[in-house]
Parts: sequence; C-alpha cells; structure tokens
Amino acid sequence: MRRSYRSASAGAVTAIRENGATSGAGVLATYAYDNLGRRTSLTRGNGVVTSYAYDGASRLDTLTHNLTGTSHDQTFDFSYNAAFQALARDGSNSAYDWTPLAPGATSYADNGLNQYTSAAARASPMTAAAI
Repeated sequence: MRRSYRSASAGAVTAIRENGATSGAGVLATYAYDNLGRRTSLTRGNGVVTSYAYDGASRLDTLTHNLTGTSHDQTFDFSYNAAFQALARDGSNSAYDWTPLAPGATSYADNGLNQYTSAAARASPMTAAAI
C-alpha cells in the first residue's frame, strides 16, 4: 500500500491518498486552509467533516465534527483569557460526556506472599442503554 501526500504551494498538506487514487475510497483525507494558512476543514474519506473557525487573535474558536448521516455531530466552543490560555471547552452533544465511576470499594484476598489471589467484582454504572 502506497500513500501519497499532496501539498499546496505554502507546503500545507491538502490531501492524503492511497495507491494513487484521485477520487473515491482511496482519498483518505482532504484539507482546506484560509488565507492565513489556518486549517478550515478536514474531510475524511468516509465523509466525516471537521470544520475549524478562529477568533480575531487566530485562536481556535469553534471545532465541529459532522458525522455524515447521524445525530452524533459535535461542536466545541472554546474560550480564552487575556493571556491566551484556554479557559473552557463546551461541547454540544452530551452523548460524549464522561461519567465518572461512583465511589465504591473492592475487596481483595491475598496469600502469605503478599499477592492478590482474588478480587471481588465491582458493580459498573454502565447499563445497556448507555452503550
């Protein structure tokens, strides 16, 4: 399998292709840039598009993943302080939010060699509906 990379005159990668493909499944990704050289989009071979938008200081303002044909799209909005440090990242789709495990205890049995011989199962907060 051979991959090729196509670059714009400024040296930015504009496409990643497999086995010399010019269209279809062999085009793994294409990239677009604005006049300042900032990436504005990444289109994957499977149709998933990631779009990038920037604020006046060229900081990433919005990042959107558009998963073709699904309701699982995700948009992230970023905010920064005056020192350009990221303050927050807010997502639009709570399906991707991390849920921490509930506090609990796991019991262990050991042998005389300071080795665990068994561990009791711990209930998981994951349900079939959450998967």
